[in-house]
Parts: sequence; C-alpha cells; structure tokens
Amino acid sequence: MKQLQRSRLRSPQLWVMIAVLAVFALVPLVAEQYIVRLATLAAIGSVLALSLNLLYGFAGQISFGHGGFYALGAYGAALVAMKLSPDMAVAIPLAVVMTMVLAAVLSAPILRLRDHFLGLATLALGLLIWTVLRQWVEVTGGPSGISLPPATLFGQELKPITYHYFVLAVLALVLLFVTSLVNSKVGWALRALRSDEEAAAAAGINVFRYKVLAFGISAGIAGLGGALYGFLDGYISPETFGIHASILILTMVVAGGLGSNIGALIGGAVFMALPNLFVEIQEYQHMIYGLILLAFLLFLPKGIAGIRLRRA
Repeated sequence: MKQLQRSRLRSPQLWVMIAVLAVFALVPLVAEQYIVRLATLAAIGSVLALSLNLLYGFAGQISFGHGGFYALGAYGAALVAMKLSPDMAVAIPLAVVMTMVLAAVLSAPILRLRDHFLGLATLALGLLIWTVLRQWVEVTGGPSGISLPPATLFGQELKPITYHYFVLAVLALVLLFVTSLVNSKVGWALRALRSDEEAAAAAGINVFRYKVLAFGISAGIAGLGGALYGFLDGYISPETFGIHASILILTMVVAGGLGSNIGALIGGAVFMALPNLFVEIQEYQHMIYGLILLAFLLFLPKGIAGIRLRRA
C-alpha cells in the first residue's frame, strides 16, 4: 500500500496538477486586472467541477441540479456575512456546513433512485432551490438579489489579487482533499457503487450511507464554490444559478473527463472562463453547452483527460 502511495506521488498526474496551479499563480504577475478576475472565476469553476466529479465521476451518481447547491453556498455565505459576521473565515465554513446538511437531508429520499430517475429527481431538486430563492423575497431578495460585504479575511479586506490567491489556496486544498478521499477506503467504496451497486452491497458496503456521504460532500464543495463566487462579485441573484448553471457544471465534468481530477481541474477552468470571454454569444450558451456535451460524448467520451490514454 505504501509503495502504491509513493508511485502516485511520482505520477505525471501530480505534476500536471502542480503545473495548472502554477499557471493560476502566475496570472496576476503578467496580466491586467480583468484577466486576474477571469482567472479567479476559472479557479472557482475548477472547484465546482471537482465537486460534481466526486459524485458523478467516482460514485456514479448523476446530478442535474448541482447549480442549486452552488446557489445555497452563495446565499448561505451572504446571509451569514450580513447577519452574523462579514469575515469569510466565519461565513464560508458555515455556508459549506449548511449546504452539506441541507443536501444530505434533501437528497436522502431521492438517492434510492437510479440512472435517469435519479437524474430527473436531482433536476427537480435544483429547480426547487432556484424557485425558493426567487420567491422568498424577505430573505433572499427575490429576483433583485442581494449584495455581500467586501471580501474580508481575519479583519483584513482583500484586494482582487489577494483574493485570487485566496481562491487558489482553497482550490489547492479542495484538490488535495478530493484526491486523498478517492484514494482512501471511502474512495474504493464509491468506485464500487459506480461499478455495480448490487455487488457492492454483497461485499458489505452500506450503499445508501455512502451515497448520502458522497452527495453531502459533493454539495458542500459546490457550496464552497458558490460562497467564493459571491464574495468575488459582491452581488448574487437567482439568475446566476438557474438550470444553465447545472448544465455548465455537468459540461465541465464530462468535457474534462469523468473520474479524473485533472480533467475536472482543466474542464472547470476552461468552461467557467469561456462565457466571460465571449459575452456577445452568451444568449446562445444553452445551445453551445449542448453541442459541446454531444461532441464529447460522441467523439471523446473520456474527455480532455482521456486524450493521452487514447493516443497510447
């Protein structure tokens, strides 16, 4: 086992991850402020992609409603910042915990479903969250949205470049956590669920418990991405977290490569940045995401991460 862990530490995948993080770190040194903001958004996209990749890529549980958990994290952080403490050291952890708990409670009834039935149930769950955000005007501000206080950490307000490095540090921790998790006993149990739930149950794995665990952790990471996004823009509204957000996160994971953290890292960054690079075509984004998904499923089912394997 120790030899296996050492081989993973020496694997090319580790160096690719380090290289991607290094690129993120170099952006503020060579680019203007708009590009820095774009790179920060891309890093948040990688966090979102890692969240769904854990659930779908490793545990085999599809979710068409991950935009709802992205929204819960953003609104949770905003409400904590306004009502309790504006410091991100308080607001973000509380938002993540609230998202995990709500996701575990809301998902428990639907996780006994499988395949497209589960996908439809998660889609309905995401739409339910979005509807509540629009209708609960007294708390969420309704369609008008709400503003967040400036990004503050331990009493110090963060400038855009400092905030970029804060997000990058969070991304590195999430990547380390997810990589460690999928290589642990929990990760092997999740892979067993993805392969065959009946066989996993016969091997003594508590299928339902691991499903809820994967859903809760995945939703918590998505909520973390939402909280980071909220403090980046200083303003959130339900329109940011509609069905297109769930489609975007799914596109990140499928295009990056299911079950690949490198693919999620790259796919999340690329597809989070693209809509902001080509603002003039944003009205066609649903069609574009659909075409991208179809193209990858037909011609490159293993995603970006599978290009090297395909060549081999």
